[in-house]
Amino acid sequence: MFDYSIASIKDYKNIQLFIKENWSKDHILCKNNRVFEHYFLRGNELQFFLAKDKDKNIVGILGYITNTQFDPKIVQDVAWLSMWMSKKNLSEPCGIKLINYLESNIDTDYIASMGVGSDVIPIYERMGYITGKMYQLLKPVEKLIQQKNKTIEYKISRINNNEIFEELKKAKYIKNKYLSTSFYDYICFSIEKEGKEISLIVGRLLFDESNNNSIFRIVDFAGDFNGISIFARNVSNELFEREVNYIDILLSDISEIEKGIFEICDNQNFLPLYFEPLINKYKVKNFCYKKLTEVSYGLNIITGDCDQERPNKLNE
Repeated sequence: MFDYSIASIKDYKNIQLFIKENWSKDHILCKNNRVFEHYFLRGNELQFFLAKDKDKNIVGILGYITNTQFDPKIVQDVAWLSMWMSKKNLSEPCGIKLINYLESNIDTDYIASMGVGSDVIPIYERMGYITGKMYQLLKPVEKLIQQKNKTIEYKISRINNNEIFEELKKAKYIKNKYLSTSFYDYICFSIEKEGKEISLIVGRLLFDESNNNSIFRIVDFAGDFNGISIFARNVSNELFEREVNYIDILLSDISEIEKGIFEICDNQNFLPLYFEPLINKYKVKNFCYKKLTEVSYGLNIITGDCDQERPNKLNE
């Protein structure tokens, strides 16, 4: 039998070595400590669960990322599963036992993941997880905001990253998860109603060389969910330094999105999901989640949740 435990800081290098030997020798988490620590180190706590053999060698790992590591006061208390892997041909179902051990030893409202492989979806379903496919929504960007839209009650402004106020729900989380790093160049927009900021939109520019398209991908938002629809309805190239052809966003639930603004990607009409490297094929991302407590809030998974904004190409 294997020993299942919460990782200690002493396991840091051995986890990186395990990823290198069992996943990929070029994996970003082996090559760049800053990326590894941003997602998996909380203070002096290493956010991994481990399986070890009798000789104390790692045979399985299960990493997790928590919303509260970026904002201890955030309402959505979620643990996002990442880096679930075990050695091949083991004598017991190490991976399943790691998830069972995590569920028994973590104190969050939800356990969730995004980017889940189709081959493991049945496993999650047998363990009581809700599963599904993310909606990728796209919208062409106007050259200019039409005159009739200039009299609406909402104002959209591009703001500097250091101008973000933390009063909005999730704003501190966004600052600490995305903007505090230099992994990507994020762009932030403030949405005001009657002079009061109600939403913050954060995203980044991507370029699809195969179709010569520039895309602004909405990564996350803070404040009023309706801000996503307001932004999409009124966004134009007046808000960017260079021409942007499309905006897109991924959501697990689109019931709160205003109808008629976005198109839903399918195999006939799509934007690339992956850019490191660019894959110009129709792809979908799966999600899963399990509710652990009797909280009243639901979970709508968005583009940047879990480790989906983790870079693949940075070097140490």
